[in-house]
Parts: sequence; structure tokens; C-alpha cells
Amino acid sequence: MKKYILLVMFISLFIYACDDDDNNKGHIDPVSNVECIPFIGSVTLNWVNPTDANYYYTLISYRNSQGENVNKKVSKYSADANSNVSVVVGGFTDTEEHEFVLTSYGYGGESSSSVMVKGVPQGIEEAKDYVIETVEMEPASGGAKISWTNETFVGVDLKFHIWIKIM
Repeated sequence: MKKYILLVMFISLFIYACDDDDNNKGHIDPVSNVECIPFIGSVTLNWVNPTDANYYYTLISYRNSQGENVNKKVSKYSADANSNVSVVVGGFTDTEEHEFVLTSYGYGGESSSSVMVKGVPQGIEEAKDYVIETVEMEPASGGAKISWTNETFVGVDLKFHIWIKIM
């Protein structure tokens, strides 16, 4: 009977030791200087990446307008030369306040403490006016080339009326 008790104790100790290793993966510093800027149907999140050589990516967690949990990974390679990151988080159809939780991760799975920021997306009805300001028209063979930029990621219908004068 003593053999079985020793065996159970040994197995329990082994399992506890393995579990302890998994929970002690290390530490990564969190992102810093986090700000949230409203944009049409979205927000722009800006932050500075940790300087730790083991830093790999930042996970952004939030709820979209439909109440679904969304996770978005942003690689350390998305930063500029000064470790500044700017990410558009879009797809919002409301103008309610949303919470964004940013957590840094290392190559080995280490994680930082979370940083939370709140932001309010602008209404999507402003997308049309934003896109219209970017419209450019150039003469082309037999007509014109019309181009525009839609950085809002909101569907916009543009209708052009062209008058032709025949002499």
C-alpha cells in the first residue's frame, strides 16, 4: 500500500511541476502611449511597441457593433523605425463607445499586462463626403479617367453626371 501512496505522490508532484512550467513563461512589457482616434465607421489605434527583443505581436480584443468578440493580431513588423504603430480597426456601424484591450506577446507565448482604451467611431454617413473630397479626374483618350480613394472601408455609391457639349 505504501508503494501506491508513493507512486501517487510522485505522479502528483510531476504533474504539478509540469503545470508550474507552463504558467511561468516569462514577461513582456505592455505597449505604451496608447491612443484611440475616431474615424468614419472605425477608430485608429496608435501605440508604441515594447523594446523587448522577445516581443512578437500585439493582440487587440474588442466587441464589434453586432456584439461579437473580435481578436486582431498586429505584428511587430507593422511598426515604423521608432516602434510607433497605427492600426485602423473598422467595421463599426454604430457610434457607441467600444473598449479595446491590447496585450503584447513574445515568441515563446509570454504575455504582458493588458492595456485598455475606449473609443467612439464616427458615423458611416460621413463616408460619402470624405470620399468625394478625394475624387480626381484626368483627360484620357476618348473620355476621362475618374479615380478616388476610400480609406473608410465603408461602401459608398458615387454617381457622376457628365454633360457633353457637341459643336
